Amino acid sequence: LLINKGEDLVLQAHFHPSGTTQEEISKIGIYFADRRPERESIEVQIPQSFGSLSGIEIPAGVEDYTLRESFILPVDVKAYATSPHAHYIGRQFELNAFLPAGEKRALLRVDDWDFAWQHLYQYQDPFLLPAGTRLESVIQWDNSAANPFNPPKQINWGPYSDDEMGSILLDVVAVNSLDEGKLNRALRDYRLMTLENLVVSQEDA
Repeated sequence: LLINKGEDLVLQAHFHPSGTTQEEISKIGIYFADRRPERESIEVQIPQSFGSLSGIEIPAGVEDYTLRESFILPVDVKAYATSPHAHYIGRQFELNAFLPAGEKRALLRVDDWDFAWQHLYQYQDPFLLPAGTRLESVIQWDNSAANPFNPPKQINWGPYSDDEMGSILLDVVAVNSLDEGKLNRALRDYRLMTLENLVVSQEDA
């Protein structure tokens, strides 16, 4: 990952009152490379911005609120790691790759989400996803009484743990370094398109 001179690094931590004195022990470890990497690690996030632009509004009592979004890779990439993200009422995650030749490849599946599983999971063997591959993310939340973490109330997108988020991240590296800009522009366009769709849906409402 490239960190430019003058940039800030910000750590966000979530805390809730427990009624007792607690000690905060979070740490950050930064490991510097001996030389500049030949490729830039690029994060493909579906949906973008942890779902903040996707209009997450989960009514109380709904057990299968589902968000499905996709992104088409414009260049050849190698996939190295993935990370699911949701809060307490998240339930299921799927990330599938639909290759141009017609093959479907499962990249991530979580059937019974746990809040403690917000980690980066590295693939044992990085693999190629060719240009034209469609990445599809499917995230489901359970806001019913059957969910032990149910408030029960309507839950919208938000930064606090008792709000909700939803996204699947895929860390990739462009096979050709000259394609990094093309991939970053496609991700920017995807973000803008998601924002435009959100604005339109709000106007229609």
